[in-house]
Amino acid sequence: MPDQMHEEVEPPKRLDDYEGQARAKSTRLSILKHAAQLFSSKGYDGCSTREIATAAGVSYANIRYHFGDKDTLWRKVIVFLQTEAYQGNELLSKMDGGEEAKHLFRSHTYNAVQYIADRPELPRIFLFERLAGGPRLAEIEPIIEEIHLDRVRHIERMQAAGAIRSDIDPERLNALIAGGLTEKFVVQPVTDQKTRNRLIDEFTDMIVRLVAN
Repeated sequence: MPDQMHEEVEPPKRLDDYEGQARAKSTRLSILKHAAQLFSSKGYDGCSTREIATAAGVSYANIRYHFGDKDTLWRKVIVFLQTEAYQGNELLSKMDGGEEAKHLFRSHTYNAVQYIADRPELPRIFLFERLAGGPRLAEIEPIIEEIHLDRVRHIERMQAAGAIRSDIDPERLNALIAGGLTEKFVVQPVTDQKTRNRLIDEFTDMIVRLVAN
């Protein structure tokens, strides 16, 4: 008896391959981005979920479906901004010393400054919560502290590679840089791209001049 021909069965699609799932991801991302912009420009109390829905081009029901209430959306925005933040681990992993370390130090500094200049939402939301006080400040403070500790560790890593002077206190340098970034790019974000690029270069060069070996 001849072998029966078996028709090949296409493997089932993964959940995230479905068009509907892709649309859901796109919707969630749009909501997060627009919510971040509004929370950082108006504060938590200054905007509503309906306003966020309008800005994101989705229905209010979409926000309710994907994120539930405003408190949950705010928390998801903070996590989203934290995970999106510039890390620079690839550049830091290449710092073995010598002139290359100094070059990588400037590149890493430039990238970090550029990220804050282009994406000031998280530090701006933090400023709003510091002014307002309340339970949300207690939620965001550990995240900001973790980011600052990472920056201190980055400075120490660059000192070990000989890119930054060893006599500089990493905590103080981090505070100096954070204060300068807040003044130049966070409190009043620069909207003109040409001006922003110039300020990024100037701020980066100032840091390098101050602390580089």
